[in-house]
Amino acid sequence: MLSIGLLTGGYGEDELLGAGAFRVYRGADELLASIDELGI
Repeated sequence: MLSIGLLTGGYGEDELLGAGAFRVYRGADELLASIDELGI
């Protein structure tokens, strides 16, 4: 399963990547702008 991280103040980028996130996005806008590269 592909997992992504979204920075919302709970955990930092390094922690999300360390937990197995494929990519980490700084906000919902960045995620939506990049959704095509995720293939979903």
